[in-house]
Amino acid sequence: MTSSVKDIQENEHRIAVHDDEGRKVLDLLKVALSGIPEGVLRRIEVEQLLLNTSFMTNIPHAIQRMTNITHLHLLDLDIGGGLVEFPCAVAELNNVIFLEFWGHNRITSIPRGTCARLKRLQTFKMKCCSVKLLPCDFSEMKQLQHLDVRDNPVDNLPVAVSGLTKLQHLALDEHRLTEFIEQAPLNISRNIHAIDISWTLTSKLPPQLTTLHSLDTLYVGTDDTRNVFPFFQHHFVHAADRGSHLLIPPREVLDGGQDSVDAYYSSLEKTSASRQKRGKMLLNGKSMAGKTSLGNAIEHVLREQEGRKGEERQTSCLTEVEDRTVSVEERQLYVGDVDL
Repeated sequence: MTSSVKDIQENEHRIAVHDDEGRKVLDLLKVALSGIPEGVLRRIEVEQLLLNTSFMTNIPHAIQRMTNITHLHLLDLDIGGGLVEFPCAVAELNNVIFLEFWGHNRITSIPRGTCARLKRLQTFKMKCCSVKLLPCDFSEMKQLQHLDVRDNPVDNLPVAVSGLTKLQHLALDEHRLTEFIEQAPLNISRNIHAIDISWTLTSKLPPQLTTLHSLDTLYVGTDDTRNVFPFFQHHFVHAADRGSHLLIPPREVLDGGQDSVDAYYSSLEKTSASRQKRGKMLLNGKSMAGKTSLGNAIEHVLREQEGRKGEERQTSCLTEVEDRTVSVEERQLYVGDVDL
């Protein structure tokens, strides 16, 4: 990195804001900053701001002037020590819906009262920070849907998320998973659709995972498959019987043993997130009626013809398209370092 605060201050016209998916984005991840230059703070049109905080110890309160920010990324890319405390000024950005901290910074806590002000936040990522306790008002972020607390020594996760009724996607360390399932309120844990434990799995998956009846996506690292396979192999039938939608390799892959599963996962690695689908074959008539409806219609025709011998044969109107039989079984497994 060759740019610096001085470079930006002397060349403010080079601070380029570009459009990305309809948002005005300012990306300064390649700039070695020890603070946020005035020229950046004046760009109030910015909606997504990406900062490399490796050489920053704090975020200035003046960032509140950037009132249009909806997505804020504070990333310690150089593992330089980074932020020493949670930047309270972030809570004054009333339009923020996506907040991300990443890297080995020195943030150990979130000040009380901060979360209550982040009323619109939908995604909160704190991967690789040093947070030990989540504040008592953490559940005040009522719109939160995605939470990533991997690589944090958090001790009170189940209690902290007790009021997050919209939480659907959770990324956490594998050794915290059982605690979360057993201690989090049922109205929270049973709403979880996706869990990300990629690159944290050190043992077999806990059998309690089958109790998460809404779970339909599991993220694991490519080195984790040997620990994942026994769970899939031993809990597949029970999970299906109990209504769990845990997404696992197809039955024929499991029956082929570990080599078969390894080959299956290897094929998935060719893309960062591969989706596998299986569908049941149906016998469909011209009007797309399923085999049961088709059989009933044929039987109806035979009865009609038996009672009307000599008359012109009647044609049958098969079941309407909207009444046809549809049966699709879908399974997914995401392998690799994929964020929620």
